[in-house]
Amino acid sequence: MKKVVLGGAALVSMVSAASAFAGNGAVQTCSADSGTYYKALGTYESACGDMAGVNQAGGGVFVTGDTSTWQDVIAVGGGQVAIYAADKISMNQYLDMTGHKISGVTNGEISATSTEAINGSQLYETNQKVEKNTADIGKNTADIATLNTNVAQNTADIAKNTSDIATLNTNVAQNTSDITNINNQLASGNIGLVKQDGSTRNITVAKDNDGKVVDMTGTEGTRTVTGVSAGALTADSTDAVNGSQLYQTNLNVESLSQQVANFSSMGSSSLASQNNDTPAVASGANSSAIGNGSKATGKNSVAIGSGSVADEDNTVSIGSVGNERRVTNVAPGVKGTDAVNMNQLNAVQSSVNAVARSAFAGVASAMAMPNLTPSQPGKTVVAAGVANYKGYTAVGVGGTYRSRNNHWLVNAAASVTPSGDTGVRGQVGYEF
Repeated sequence: MKKVVLGGAALVSMVSAASAFAGNGAVQTCSADSGTYYKALGTYESACGDMAGVNQAGGGVFVTGDTSTWQDVIAVGGGQVAIYAADKISMNQYLDMTGHKISGVTNGEISATSTEAINGSQLYETNQKVEKNTADIGKNTADIATLNTNVAQNTADIAKNTSDIATLNTNVAQNTSDITNINNQLASGNIGLVKQDGSTRNITVAKDNDGKVVDMTGTEGTRTVTGVSAGALTADSTDAVNGSQLYQTNLNVESLSQQVANFSSMGSSSLASQNNDTPAVASGANSSAIGNGSKATGKNSVAIGSGSVADEDNTVSIGSVGNERRVTNVAPGVKGTDAVNMNQLNAVQSSVNAVARSAFAGVASAMAMPNLTPSQPGKTVVAAGVANYKGYTAVGVGGTYRSRNNHWLVNAAASVTPSGDTGVRGQVGYEF
């Protein structure tokens, strides 16, 4: 028997098929408190008992030990499983379907309080969601692990960034202080390419750097440097010169150009030099140098002739130390600042010699005049004398009188030189 059909005419099938339940095919009519029922005896059953039965009144089939009530129900195991014809199967404990399926199960209610069975399609949908949730959970777990790693890295990075920001803030503060100091030092000229000495106030440009050119060119072209003091104009000067100095130089160049033109107009035969391998140099202010290798370094000096050197101010040189020259054909000087020639100098020397002879003779003449004193009052002394000075001789005579009162002395003398020059002397003295 594959199925049980409950109620009405189905009981006939149940009764006629009772032999299918029995081990020996016997059917026994039994009585119970609730009425008569048919019992199919099993292999090991011989009389009515409590194993199974079909209600004779058509009310139901039971497999139970309780025959007090007849319902459209199959009751198994003392009411542990009850199949009701109307609408349900009731189980007090559990149903063991080992090796078998239950099919045709309607979708059960899915709620927090539901006790209904669910079918395979409901469980499939749940399994699909569980599988998706499992996959999502796995992915979320991996993502969370990655996120945790990233969070840990971010935490470390944030800590490092916090430290770096703190260091940066310190560096910014230091840089701000350094920039302020640099600005102050730049303003005071203590640092930079352009510096000013605090004590001397001298200004230097890139003195600690290399480079040989100072380029003043800007985006609009060249620039003018103004306020330049007059530089030193010497052979070893490295000073910059200003426009006024160059202007004066230009005037001098123009003047020299005119002089050169003047010389050129005289023809090359008017000036000649045996040697011309060394140029003349006139470096002194308003100086002139004429001749091969001549130098006029003194102010307002003139060097004339090859190798001549005029190194003193306001002088004219026609030679050099050890290479002196004579100036010949010099006319007699007339004015006080004129040069004299040897004839004039010899005349002067002759006059000087004559004066010297007269002077020397005069000295001898004065020395030859006697000056002797009388021994007593009222006495007179007469004497003669001779003298020589630097080779010049003179003779002289004289007399001295002492008054009777012994207070007065009177002296007179005369002398003569070999050239006929004479001299006289008179003296009066009073003693008190």
